Amino acid sequence: MFRKVLCSLLLLKIIICPIRSQDMRVFRDIFREAEAILLYLDEEKKALQLFLELDRMDPGSAHIQYKIGLCYLNIQGEKEKAIPCKQ
Repeated sequence: MFRKVLCSLLLLKIIICPIRSQDMRVFRDIFREAEAILLYLDEEKKALQLFLELDRMDPGSAHIQYKIGLCYLNIQGEKEKAIPCKQ
């Protein structure tokens, strides 16, 4: 019985891990693109859209929240939205 449970758990881990690693790769690629847009092109609105997508993928990430707040601070008329992100 114990062996069946152990084998089932191992099989489940093998199935789930590649899916999670693929999600992490997508997350990392989107993050790099958003960073490049923010740092090199100074297009905060485009970077903001990507960071908001990352926030949907990983809600509550302090680093992503910081980047969202940074984008809002640099977009004219959006400074008030930066306050909740910075808290």
